Amino acid sequence: MVRLLNFDCGIRVEGALLKEFTDPQDLALKGGDPPTAIVYVKAEEGKKFGIEFKTVDDVGIAPAANGVCWNIMFNGDKIGKGWISEPGRTQCVDFHSYQDTDGRWLQRNFVFSKLDVTEDGNPKDKKAINLEALGEITINVRRYRVTGPSYLARNADGFKETTNQTKSVHEKQLKGHDISHTVGMSQPIATSNPTVVPGVFVDPETPYAIIKFRYRSERALKGLGLIPRTPLPSLSPEPHKSSDAERASIDAMSREDLEAELLRLRRASQPKVKPENAPRRFKREHTRSVIPADSATQARKKRKAPKVIDLTGDSD
Repeated sequence: MVRLLNFDCGIRVEGALLKEFTDPQDLALKGGDPPTAIVYVKAEEGKKFGIEFKTVDDVGIAPAANGVCWNIMFNGDKIGKGWISEPGRTQCVDFHSYQDTDGRWLQRNFVFSKLDVTEDGNPKDKKAINLEALGEITINVRRYRVTGPSYLARNADGFKETTNQTKSVHEKQLKGHDISHTVGMSQPIATSNPTVVPGVFVDPETPYAIIKFRYRSERALKGLGLIPRTPLPSLSPEPHKSSDAERASIDAMSREDLEAELLRLRRASQPKVKPENAPRRFKREHTRSVIPADSATQARKKRKAPKVIDLTGDSD
């Protein structure tokens, strides 16, 4: 859970809170105006998630307000109207509720999805992307003073479906940003009317506090140095039976790490090619030289038994 001022917040997947990773460069923002906390979490395609929020106490809230209203933004797009949090109360929101054109109340659950990165068409024809907010779940907290009794939402309250979610981007728009996931919505299911709590914002313009969750793939988190890379298994020059530890290490490697190791092994197995301008070395042929005789006698002896001197040993 992220603790900022007197608020706790986290991302819950399959009943468990996601582990959070912090970039040291972002820590200074906690003392900014407004105070801002930024953490990273691992996103997995197809996983539904919820956002857990708790106001620990009323320090800094009372007496100006009796609670806070926190709203959610996915990739810079606001989701719904917000939720009221009273001191000591924990909430987990995992869906967006709205009213369709036929007056039915529906809800869609939050789910991590794969971002569609395309090379087709002109990037200018794509929806303008807020790259600073892409891949972010933002929680804006504002102090809120309740002014009347709560009631079930009516048609006039304007709970509309959020349809401006970022599903695809052109690769040129994404250049320099290692983002592979987005937030999608599940198929709609019937639900009941949400509760409306009338009131006024004590902080109408600027949030009282901001909490950001930057969701990334495991590969991206490794690239940012927030989680350690999977160590490559040591490869012995002699064939041997793989140990359980080596097999477990290989199984834990990501696809990108396996491809990088395979490429390294291929390069290592290729024969080295000499450059074209390298000087050529010719094999020296060892010859046998015959010294001619000076006299006929020596010539006759030569014919009978020619004297041959092997200069092979002297040539080196």
